Amino acid sequence: MISQKEIKGWVEKLRSGKYKQGNLFLCSKNNRYCCLGVLAEHLKEWETDEKTWRENQAAARRARGGSNSWLSFDLLPETTQTALAQMNDRKNSSFEEIADWIEKTYLLEDQENDGQT
Repeated sequence: MISQKEIKGWVEKLRSGKYKQGNLFLCSKNNRYCCLGVLAEHLKEWETDEKTWRENQAAARRARGGSNSWLSFDLLPETTQTALAQMNDRKNSSFEEIADWIEKTYLLEDQENDGQT
């Protein structure tokens, strides 16, 4: 499962302006990214073994019938990926809106702890 530190980095990348938003693919041929594609790029930076990264993603594609739209469910549950894909692809939520949702959903506990110290 993805760590809090990795989620924070993902949120930062979504807000960075570095990635052009697209849909239906993690990354399209014209370098447009789904929010999950930004996560894939972020995690690739953390992965020290490129071969392992590619093998994990190939396994995830095979599990989804060859689709290049999903990450391994070991990283994020299918329900979460579905919610994020719908926000990105069907609701046309901006990366900023998606980053807000990710923070509220996954980093809320972290924010509560920050107020107590």
